[in-house]
Formats: sequence, structure tokens, C-alpha cells
Amino acid sequence: MYLDGNTLAVTAYLHSALVEVRLEDRSRMLWADAVCINQDDLVEREQQVSWIRKIFREADQVIVYLGEEADESGRLPQLFRDLAAIPDVSTGKTVFTVNYEELGLPPVQDTVWKAFAALFSRPWFTRTWIIQEVVLARTITIVCGSWRYSWLELWNHIRTAAVHGLPICSGTAADALNQMLLFVHLGAARNDVVLWKLIDLLQYCRLSNASDPRDYVYGVLSLALDAEDYSLQPNYSESANSYFFALLNSDHSPSWVPNWVERKQPPSIVPVPNKDNALAAAGGESAATISLRSGGTELEIHGLILDNLCHIGKRWGSEGFSYSDSKLKDHILLVLDCMSELNELLASAKSCPTREELEDVKWRTLICNGLNSSDGHTIDHWGRKFETLQSCAKLLQCELDEVDDPEGLGAPSSNEQEFRSLYMEGQGYCDMAMRYCTERRRAVTNKGYLAQVPTFAQQGDVVFIPLGSATPFVLRPKLHGYIVVGECYIHGVMNGEALQMENLTTTCVTLI
Repeated sequence: MYLDGNTLAVTAYLHSALVEVRLEDRSRMLWADAVCINQDDLVEREQQVSWIRKIFREADQVIVYLGEEADESGRLPQLFRDLAAIPDVSTGKTVFTVNYEELGLPPVQDTVWKAFAALFSRPWFTRTWIIQEVVLARTITIVCGSWRYSWLELWNHIRTAAVHGLPICSGTAADALNQMLLFVHLGAARNDVVLWKLIDLLQYCRLSNASDPRDYVYGVLSLALDAEDYSLQPNYSESANSYFFALLNSDHSPSWVPNWVERKQPPSIVPVPNKDNALAAAGGESAATISLRSGGTELEIHGLILDNLCHIGKRWGSEGFSYSDSKLKDHILLVLDCMSELNELLASAKSCPTREELEDVKWRTLICNGLNSSDGHTIDHWGRKFETLQSCAKLLQCELDEVDDPEGLGAPSSNEQEFRSLYMEGQGYCDMAMRYCTERRRAVTNKGYLAQVPTFAQQGDVVFIPLGSATPFVLRPKLHGYIVVGECYIHGVMNGEALQMENLTTTCVTLI
């Protein structure tokens, strides 16, 4: 492109975007960071990053360019029209395979569903910088090839498909859809942007990617409620070995400092910040008592030592299991295997400290009691889903041999329609259990508490509940303190019950 009489080299992607959004009959003023910011000038980059909030909040319109048409994306506008015609989306009733035609939807094996998923596999959706750009914008237009939709229109189509259990979420598309849900929580395309604490932004934006590790912080700084508390200003001349970013990157950081550069994380047990229906409060309503020592490398924290891990189940993630590539049969069988695993763990325990029915304890533990459910469903809802899944499993056990299955779903040939209907009804429970069962391990403590623990937990590790914490943590005793292994779910102590136990007293531990 030509700029002030000079030639400026731009990427093919930007060139395609400028060609697509230009107006034929009049000039148009656009701001594109690749052109308007000298990426080679660190001082200018720092200055512009500081202005991001002002630039995107005051823009008349933010245009999101997803690229040229590819992977049949040109068929999506018709699919969106079909989705918009589905009645009564608020009921959230699952669309069974047999209902597709009568609702005017393409059959489940139609490649347009893969085109929908492919759209959200495009790199734009998981870039760190787009988070604040989308959230701060007053008006957003999504452009892909020749078609255009507002942000709210596109989100409504996604929501319709997701609520009805339509096949749009697979592989990398799942990360993109979770990222879009994050945008909604933060107030995308609304005038009521919700600011979060920086540490929450860093945690929940881990699905995003950046080429410069510092941008994991700078890319969300304008959305941080407590940004001024850190006195942190963009500084690209600051080495990644500086103290702040050394804590983000170094393999030698204290165990209690999260490695924000590690983007792949197991599903969190605690709810999204700012949710009114937060369900976890293992450390009660007591104020946290925390202090730094040894030059900021050790953390002293008060809480309760509940118990030690006694027996730990399989590490399914190391067994080569791939959730996105597996079939319905695999999903159900894995959940059933984990249920059998809990039976074995309970058998190894001397007793179970909760007074609930053991079957209830087990199905609740597999989904961490639904604590991180984003749809507001009650635990009774998940109980009914589990019962439906059990009925589905009984059909499956009648026929475990692989059959000809053109849709690649792995459903049994006999009673196929009944199987599919039952699976769709219980799918929510199965999906939630799958997330935890493949990314965590089941365990039992010496006292008989059932748990979902980090994959690297070991027998003998300590279960510690910090005062004021939403969840317990697994700690590993060392000579001069404890190493943090990670958060965990311990059934029966997630609502402050441990603080009422007379045999437990508050103690101070040192995290190293």
C-alpha cells in the first residue's frame, strides 16, 4: 500500500481486509494497528498500548475481519437463517437427530456443521489482543469474505446452536466458543463493561495466544479493575527476565506463582468471577491471612490441614484419550470407568465422612458438584441428567461391538433412536464429567473424602483449605515448607464445613 507517497509492505491478511471493507463511493477513515503503530518502535508501541482503551471505546465501529471465505464458510448465512427460525430458543430443548428436517436444519452429517466449527477454528478467535478490543467496542461488525453480521447477531446464532446441542463445538472450535463466552461475561458490545481483577483476567484468558509473553498481561490490562494497584505500565524495553515477568515465565519461580505462559489448563473448579451464584466457599467467609517472606519468594498463609491423599486413580490424559476425536460410546464408557474407579476408591477407605447416599456422592464428585456450570442449573438438574445417562449406558452395554455408523458417533445399531435421544438428554452431564475426568484424577483421602485432584497429585499429598478460599488445594510437604500442586474438589467440604469441625484448628503453612 502507499502511505504519504511511500510504499508500505503489509500482510496479505491486512490487504484482504482493507479491500473487503473499503467503500466504493467515498473515502473511509480506519485505524489498523499494523499500519498506525510502528511495530519496530518500542516506545511508540508502549504509548499506543496505553491508549487502547480510549481508541476502541470511542470508535464508531470496530470491524472484525475473519478472513476470506474458506471451508464452506459461504454456506453459513443460510445456516444462520435456519437457526434463527428455530422456535422458542429459551426452552433449551435438545434437538435430536430425527428433528433436524422438521426444523428446517441440515442433517447432522451435512458438512455445513463442520464449516460452522471451522469458522471458530480461525486464529483470530484465540488472539490475546482481541479480548479488550471486542469487549471495549460499542458496535462490532463481523466480516468473513462477503458476509457481515453484528456481534450480537452472531452470538445469538452461536447461543441457539449451543443451547439445542447442535454439532458446532469440536476440536479447537471449543476454545474459541469458550473465549466468546468470556467476552459476554465481560460485557462485549454493551455499555456496561465488567472489569475484573488482573489475576482473574490472566486465569480466564488462558485460552488466548500471544507471540510476546508480556502481551498476556498488556493485552488485558485495560480491563483490569486493579490495574493501578500494580503501577504497571507497558514497557517493551523491559526484559522478560525482570522481576515481574520472571515470575510469569521462570521455571524457578515459587510453586505458588502461576505460570501464565502455560496456556493449557484443566477446567477450573471455581465459578467465573463476578457470578452472583458463586457456589464454592471451602474457606468460609473468613478473610484470607497472607504474608510474604524471604524477599517475596515464600508465602505464609493461614488455613486448615484437612487430610492426606490416600489412593489416587488413573491419569486418563496420559492414556492417549482424545475427547474431540472420540465417539459417543467412548464418552459414556469413560464416565462409567471413572464411576467404577470411585467404587474402588471408596472400597479402599475405612469410611465415608459425609452422610449422603454413596451413589449421590459419586456422581456429584465426577462433575465437582456442578460448581463451574455457567448455565445456572441446580444440582437436581444434573442428577436427572446422570440418571438419563445411566439408562443410555444400559442400552450401550447390550451391544458393545462397533457397527456401521455413517455419522461416526459410535451409537449401538439396535434401539439406535432411543440411545441417541437418551444420550442427547444426558449429554450435559457427560460433557462436564468428561472435562474433569480427562484433566484431573479421582482420589480418596485417609478419612474417606472423595476428590478430584490435579493430575500430578501423589499419595501422601496434603489437602489444605486456605481461609477465605473458594477451593481446597493439594500441597506437597518439603523440608522447608510446601509446594503447591493445584486446586482440588473435596466432596463435603466445599461450603466451609471444615471450619465447623472441632478436630481441626487454623494453622500457618509456608508455600515455597
